[in-house]
Amino acid sequence: MAGIIESRWRERPALAFDRLARAALFALLATLPWRLRLWTLARPSPPVYADFSDVLLFASDVCLLALALFWGVKLAARPFRLQAGPVLLWLPLAGLAAAGWLSVVTAVDPLAAGAQAIRMSLLFLLYLFLLNETRVFPLVGAGLAVQVAVQTAVAIGQWLRQADLGLAGWGELALDAAQGSPTVWAQGGRMALRAAGLSDHPNILAAGLAFSLLMLLACYLRARPWAQAAWLFLFVAAGAALFFTFSRTAWLALVLGGLAALALWRYGNRERGIGRWLLLALVMMAVALPFVWQNRAFLSSGEQLDVIAARLAQRQFQQAERQALNEAANQLFINHAITGVGLGGLAVALRQNQPDFIYNYQPARMVLIDAAAEVGLFGALFYLAASLSPWALMRWRRRLSFSPELAAASGMLMAILLFGLFDAYPWFAASGRLWQWLAWGLWARAYVNSQQSTVNRYYLGDVNV
Repeated sequence: MAGIIESRWRERPALAFDRLARAALFALLATLPWRLRLWTLARPSPPVYADFSDVLLFASDVCLLALALFWGVKLAARPFRLQAGPVLLWLPLAGLAAAGWLSVVTAVDPLAAGAQAIRMSLLFLLYLFLLNETRVFPLVGAGLAVQVAVQTAVAIGQWLRQADLGLAGWGELALDAAQGSPTVWAQGGRMALRAAGLSDHPNILAAGLAFSLLMLLACYLRARPWAQAAWLFLFVAAGAALFFTFSRTAWLALVLGGLAALALWRYGNRERGIGRWLLLALVMMAVALPFVWQNRAFLSSGEQLDVIAARLAQRQFQQAERQALNEAANQLFINHAITGVGLGGLAVALRQNQPDFIYNYQPARMVLIDAAAEVGLFGALFYLAASLSPWALMRWRRRLSFSPELAAASGMLMAILLFGLFDAYPWFAASGRLWQWLAWGLWARAYVNSQQSTVNRYYLGDVNV
């Protein structure tokens, strides 16, 4: 009797903190790409952009800390054996977190490296949480849907108004073309502000929308017929907001990530039709065409020579900057091959190494180069292994059951991998790293679920799981 009473007393706090941890995950997903800074430790290092030297605390960081705290209390109240997931994934992830801490020892900016190492450790806990907690996908879908709805509403409002919406208290940028806000140009010198939502930049908003939509494919595929229209509306509205960012890299990542998800779904579900996929594609294309046609002037230079020359000069400058940053980061890696210059310290290290650098001090345009420069050779190898191991695991498991969640998470991983070939966002930004680790955790959870479904189907008979 005493044992039963003790068990119930232990169960109640565990259940309460489980709910708190899930609430923290929901809040984390809803606020993930927000620019909202709750606290800043200013550490100016001109001409380095302040965000590359300051220690920042975002709303998403508080949610991540709360999730780790609540989940830790739950585990203390009701211990259970944690899964680590496929060894080909968890080992590189653990190695990457360890490499981050190792880089603090020789970092050019130990404080920044320590802060980023703490964040990396919390992200590893997020991976474990997603892997070990059941019924996370409905919660993830709800959090991402709220995030997409809010960002979409703000982004479309910014485009229609061609100005910010006065939401500075919520992290909105002050959008003003005269002050250097991102714009697109058309013939005759006409320009338009790109939508940024509540994020730092249109490209960051575009990445968040693309990654979210790919993961929300699972919710759309599992939706009941009466809810399908609501998901279609959300996809169409978010697609319009994504278009107004004019981020071609995000467009490409969404398309190729979606094709990867479709290919995996079709490979593992040959007996099922693809009617919902076709419906989604046709509806989004039908709605997108009028927007594309109306704003086609911003997508091409037409025949006006001054616009063509300006865009060509801009492309040449961007290409030269990209090459210079990649070479500079590669040189830093050569000089600090084992431990790197420290997490979050690339821009500061670049200023110290090349004080006469003619471009802005910032990370290189490719994630793997940035990882090598900041955490050294072994850290970069761990990152590369973690990025490629999901595809190797799916290739080796020929009888793997591809659920909507596994297909969607794989598409999200593909999009992030492609985005990282052209932009450093998945590595250097707090929200970018959250997207990356969120994708790893969701993929691992979906992979484990699909493995269990495969075992039930092929070895225990075709049962309802």
